[in-house]
Amino acid sequence: MGTVRYGHGLMHAAESGEYGEALIRLELSRNGWPLVLPCRGVAIDILAVAPSMRRIGVSVKCRDRGTRNPYESTFIFREKRGKHSANDEIAGFRRSAIEEIARFREICDLLAAEPWIAIVTITPKFCYSHLIPLQHYEEKYMTKARNKAWNNTPKWLALYAADPAILGSKEPGVPGVWKL
Repeated sequence: MGTVRYGHGLMHAAESGEYGEALIRLELSRNGWPLVLPCRGVAIDILAVAPSMRRIGVSVKCRDRGTRNPYESTFIFREKRGKHSANDEIAGFRRSAIEEIARFREICDLLAAEPWIAIVTITPKFCYSHLIPLQHYEEKYMTKARNKAWNNTPKWLALYAADPAILGSKEPGVPGVWKL
């Protein structure tokens, strides 16, 4: 049995999501964050308190990339079917990426937490873990495309590695920085 399916790794979406969430919780805990809680069903994946006492709500996106195209982008907010009422279902309602971002921000506001995004990309050679404030992503990296993506090409990975506002494990062989 091979390790690649259609250019991606063999982890299913649910498995890679659980792996990504566990990895981010582990890194934050190992780096002295006094509170790191998993959240389910509330539009965020992790609620965490930094040693500086800043509270963040994290939406984790994890993708397993195989050998065929390890540089493929990771969608972090994308248009998806949703249902708010029977009329929406009949009309084939779709929630836009911008609406998903607004919902994420609203939940973080209710929890008095800053909205952050964690992007975990598993490649055959390294597991990139990026943790970025939503506002910084919107100001510096978000495009006008309908679906919002995180680029995984060498050019973009170098830009992320040089950006001090992005926390995480960003370069092979270099310890990640997880302090706020």
